[in-house]
Amino acid sequence: MLSTRFTELVGCAVPIQQAGMGAAAPPELAAAVSNAGGLGMIGAAQIGLNPTTLGHRLDRAHALTAQPFGVNFIVTEPVEPSDYALFQLAARRARVVELFLWREKIDTRPSRTPLRSTISATCSATSTNSIGCWVATSSESRQVETPNAGEIMRNLVSR
Repeated sequence: MLSTRFTELVGCAVPIQQAGMGAAAPPELAAAVSNAGGLGMIGAAQIGLNPTTLGHRLDRAHALTAQPFGVNFIVTEPVEPSDYALFQLAARRARVVELFLWREKIDTRPSRTPLRSTISATCSATSTNSIGCWVATSSESRQVETPNAGEIMRNLVSR
């Protein structure tokens, strides 16, 4: 085991976290990464995902590994009210819940060619109530305080 702040926080053996990758990260992949010592992530960006289908994905991951794993959500603003039930379920059943905020901004000023830039924010929380938030744009990446996403995560882990 390689002891780092990350491994101590999430309980894995090596400081490697699998990317959530939307719907391309099934429970089998997350469990394989976790069993290898990293932090596996179930991608929850699926059409028609609901508490029942997410519950089945969490059951499958728990059947395949006793190691910590997380769930990654891709969200847009405003967050859909139905998504909160998914976040809460994941917070109860997984070690890490990660919200990836996706927003596109189009610069349409008359003096410029329309420019599309992507703004994303990732907030992760563990059952120990630790929160990390990062914001990335096409030109920079930095750790920031994001009260809205942070508040979502604080509410999740306090339940």
